[in-house]
Amino acid sequence: MRNRCIWLLSVLMASLVFPLPSDAGERLQRWVFYMGNLWVDANITTLQGVLTRAAETGYTHALLSDSKFARLGGMDSHYFANVAKIKSTAAALGIEIVPAVFPIGYSNDILFHDPNLIEALPVKNALLVVSNGFALAQADPPVAFRGGDFSDLSLWPGDDLPFGAGHPGFAARPGATGPCRLAIERLPDVAR
Repeated sequence: MRNRCIWLLSVLMASLVFPLPSDAGERLQRWVFYMGNLWVDANITTLQGVLTRAAETGYTHALLSDSKFARLGGMDSHYFANVAKIKSTAAALGIEIVPAVFPIGYSNDILFHDPNLIEALPVKNALLVVSNGFALAQADPPVAFRGGDFSDLSLWPGDDLPFGAGHPGFAARPGATGPCRLAIERLPDVAR
């Protein structure tokens, strides 16, 4: 809810920064974005208020997003009654509704019907170790970082890093053998 309010506020502020040209012969398009669950009646009331305020300030279009747009076949009559309320409100206010129906990114809305449609990168010759009924990928050869357990600090280059074994800010337990903890203290200003 907070993100929606911030988004709406930023859109409204942007409309104040970019005023209409005085010689504009045609009405410029002004868009408001609203993402919500149109099945919930309280959200319909909220959206009607947003559309009313948008129309009063000169907005012409509303980009409307609802995850259920990708699964309309499973929606009941209550959902479509709420959509009809929004359509009639927008028509009365002169705002064109533009539904966001092609979600890119996570795409879980589209993949709701069949998650097997997910396309992944092909994997060839990967080592999979099966344990307790699960196959887990295992690095082959194993991944290791030189000096990664801090047992031999001479493996850490002091000259190549802004703080390393040769730097006064690099401190380990004196006389420690085997894996140990490491503390980086008195860090220099490494911004370049």
